[in-house]
Amino acid sequence: MVLVEPGSNRLNNTIIAITSLGHALCHVAMLVLPVVLAPIGREYGLSLTEVTAVGTAAYLLYGFGAVPAGILTRFLGSRTMLLAYFTGIGTGALLVALAPSFAWFVAGMVLLGLAASIYHVAGPTLISHCSQKTGRAFGIHGIAGSAGITMAPLVAGLLAGWLGWRAAYLVLALPAAVGVALALAMARVDGNGPPNDASGEIAGNRTDTTAKRRLLVFVLLLFVLAINGLVYRATLTIFPMHLSDRISLAALPDVVTGGVLASAVLAFGMVGMYAVGSAADRVDRFRLYALLFAVVAPLLVIIGVAQGVLLLAASVSFSLFYFPCQPVENSILGTYVPPHLVSSIFALKFVITFGLGSLGSVGAGYVVERMGTTPLFVMLGGATVVSFTVAFAASVIRRAAPPHEPGSDPARSQVDRVPEAPLL
Repeated sequence: MVLVEPGSNRLNNTIIAITSLGHALCHVAMLVLPVVLAPIGREYGLSLTEVTAVGTAAYLLYGFGAVPAGILTRFLGSRTMLLAYFTGIGTGALLVALAPSFAWFVAGMVLLGLAASIYHVAGPTLISHCSQKTGRAFGIHGIAGSAGITMAPLVAGLLAGWLGWRAAYLVLALPAAVGVALALAMARVDGNGPPNDASGEIAGNRTDTTAKRRLLVFVLLLFVLAINGLVYRATLTIFPMHLSDRISLAALPDVVTGGVLASAVLAFGMVGMYAVGSAADRVDRFRLYALLFAVVAPLLVIIGVAQGVLLLAASVSFSLFYFPCQPVENSILGTYVPPHLVSSIFALKFVITFGLGSLGSVGAGYVVERMGTTPLFVMLGGATVVSFTVAFAASVIRRAAPPHEPGSDPARSQVDRVPEAPLL
């Protein structure tokens, strides 16, 4: 139960602070290893394959650990699980940084992977249950995650080069400690128990027809998530190479050009996340979700065939409109399904997006190797057309199967009262 009014600035600010820190830290913790592979191998006398095998184990736990994390979040509550997350990240980072042997190093990496798997369930669940403006909160949440992804290699590289690879892990304990303090403070602000489970299943309790429509909307959303996960991974895998092949920056090597351009372009996604995330609180989220795909599809095709300035403009536009899909879909999932299923839904989303979506990387490599980058981006544009079609169908069906009644859950009542104004 919530002890402070859902609209409380104190509560909303605390939610944004803890989820932003948690999201950024989650991605940073998982991206340190690629930067320090060589020094770790030298210290423990390991081959590159052996060191990366440890990383693979951590990444697998990171992805599939979301399933038990979703179950635990449902029964223990998101704040309790965030406390476990920050504690696990801090402990795992210290184990790796202070590891006296390779066995301790492995134990620390395993703990980091398990702890990190908690975040993408507990964080979005907290926003969905307790934040008044979920769209804005998810927008800031996405920006923090993107910032973590962008800064992790730079910070880890500087620390490893200056103080050694262990320092890159040791420093993670500091934000983890701050997160523990915030989680404890939130327990005092926002209650200790799990969210109210008063509402019914996804199928609902109104009529059989409405129940079936709600279930169909949910299935359609999962289908869009699966396609979007593949597009996301494929695009990010090939983007730097594609840009470096078609745009030159003075005398910089291709690999540097691709990295610099990709980072600059992707940074615009943060702007889009905040703007569109805030808009999601004022307009019909389903229509907005479909509209984003409608804009992105032709941009992917243009990216595939363009060069020079046109390619750069299309890439920036793509970043502005594509990455905001994440906060909008999180906002939809967090407010359309019943509160007691939210944690399970975010766990399922994480497995679909990061698990099945990982196939987009190898698929993109296969297509580019045989046909080049232009056919790949045309295919990705076609896949996004499918996403638009399915998302639009979901928005139409959804109008006959609205979310659960606002009064069914006090932790969500303010969220569900957000008016769904026309998009255009």
